[in-house]
Amino acid sequence: MGPWSPAIKINPWRRNGHGDSNPAGPSGPEGGGNGLTPSEGALNLGRKAPIASRCPPRAGATGDPVEEIRSSLARWTALLVVLALSPVLLADTLVLLDGTEMTGEVLDLSAEVLHLRDTRGNLVTVNRSKIARILFVTPPPKLKVDLRCAAADDELDLLLNGDPVQERVGALGSGWLDVTDRLQQGNNQIQVRVRNERASWGYRWELRINGKVSVFSCGQPGTKGKGCTCCGMTGNETGEIGPLEPLWLHVNRAAGAAEVVGR
Repeated sequence: MGPWSPAIKINPWRRNGHGDSNPAGPSGPEGGGNGLTPSEGALNLGRKAPIASRCPPRAGATGDPVEEIRSSLARWTALLVVLALSPVLLADTLVLLDGTEMTGEVLDLSAEVLHLRDTRGNLVTVNRSKIARILFVTPPPKLKVDLRCAAADDELDLLLNGDPVQERVGALGSGWLDVTDRLQQGNNQIQVRVRNERASWGYRWELRINGKVSVFSCGQPGTKGKGCTCCGMTGNETGEIGPLEPLWLHVNRAAGAAEVVGR
């Protein structure tokens, strides 16, 4: 006689007050129950069967809610593993004496061993005596270039590669303007253009490269008789003056650097 024969009662639950071992009802069609095995009955805890969904089951669905939950957990776990083991974009390179190269992130280095996390996320220990050289990779420095008109008499325009970036700035000056994205690789031209209604004229503007400020000026804005005399000017011209002689800025984005050329 098998373990599930009606002649033998196996009671994995406490009795439900009706003489049935299964809180969902006696197993099998004869008992009028839901025909669940003990494990299935324990999960359903005697609830009524769910109403059938009107939506068609998705591909691969089993109809078993427990299996659906397990399948969802497995998919999420697989996704997290893939994200955790994604290749390192900027990796150090380890070259062994036999020519083998290993890439990843060097975690620590001692006199005896080196610990490396490779591009698949594995932790690797390498004996120092087997290492020919280590090439450490660091992200390139980020370039940041700002311009501002500090003062003008009467008005000042700043032009970058022929295009105005600040216009009609007066005696009080302007705030800093980030022009990094407007710079081209190589040489860039910065020019000033002045508008003067009467008396003398002058200007002052500033260039900030990675936090370091350089000041460029001509004449003394707001001071009579102290006008700009560059470029063959007298400092007393009126109307629109310029653009004046350019300042050249050389940009090297790979190095995260920019420098003034010719001054």
